[in-house]
Amino acid sequence: MSNQALLSAWQRRWHRSLLRFLASRARHVDIADLAQETYLRLLRAPDLREVRNPEAYLIRVASHVAAEWTFSARTLEKLTASMNAALVEENTPELEVQATLSQQRVEQLFKELPAAVKAALVLRLREGQTGIAQERGVDLPQHRGPDLAGVVDLGVLRAARSEQDKDGSVWRERREEAAAGDRPA
Repeated sequence: MSNQALLSAWQRRWHRSLLRFLASRARHVDIADLAQETYLRLLRAPDLREVRNPEAYLIRVASHVAAEWTFSARTLEKLTASMNAALVEENTPELEVQATLSQQRVEQLFKELPAAVKAALVLRLREGQTGIAQERGVDLPQHRGPDLAGVVDLGVLRAARSEQDKDGSVWRERREEAAAGDRPA
């Protein structure tokens, strides 16, 4: 009997046992592919007629196939993860250009701000102080968005640039109006 005929007989007799064994060893894989690889390896054997316990031999070859698949799958996962990490750059040229343009815009806006707003903003950003803003009559509203790391809303600063006069009277008037609105009648 040739190896192919012998293997066909083994398949008819122990194929279900082989599938159950492979399912217990290799999860998340096509078990039929592992069974096919097992049969292909057995076809390359020199003479299957010399095997004393065919079922045990079949399962032993299948265990090697499953172990190799498990090892190669783990290696492939690690390799894929490292390759994906290498492909994703944190600082793409587009992001660098955007950051540069944003920085230039912030610097331009800062130059155009009145001195009182500049002082209050610098103290707020460097030291977290807001008292100087209150002393000078400047409101620096909090902003939780991505602009300036969640510190200051540039739209309000732009408005402050256009509204604030030299002595800060516009801001004092607004505070007084707001305070008058809060008082009981």
